[in-house]
Amino acid sequence: MKKIFSEQILMLIYISVLPFMWGCDNHPKYNSIAQLPEPRAQDSYFKNVPPPPPPPLSKDETDPKKIAAEKERVVEERKNGLGICYSILALDKYKNNDLPSAKAYFDSAIMANPTDAETYFNRGLIEFRLNDNISACSDMRKADELGLKEAKEILKSFCNK
Repeated sequence: MKKIFSEQILMLIYISVLPFMWGCDNHPKYNSIAQLPEPRAQDSYFKNVPPPPPPPLSKDETDPKKIAAEKERVVEERKNGLGICYSILALDKYKNNDLPSAKAYFDSAIMANPTDAETYFNRGLIEFRLNDNISACSDMRKADELGLKEAKEILKSFCNK
């Protein structure tokens, strides 16, 4: 009890007497503890300023055919990216020896990007490990059609082609 009381007295002395001893009694920090700084002018200025207008469109940017082609390119790019994400997840499941989940992720990758030969090839390898040779050979044929050389070697060795 005495210790707490003496700490409170020392704090009171520190807050009330020391600023006067150091000549800080006119400093705003010591005059009012609750005094807050004024908001800066630039903060409120930037909140009320509208964004600058976009630059004018060129003739190429207003051409409907070019707009449609650009939209198609962006959609295709997103599909490819989604296919890659599913393939990465599938390979992770394969490393953890979870073959059914890996096959399911490769199925999703093929749905997202049906022209990726590597995905068909990888799904075929997993199907071989799951003893689904018919589906595996089908995937290897599709990978071969899409131009993957390794698939042709697997077809010759395991699918009697």
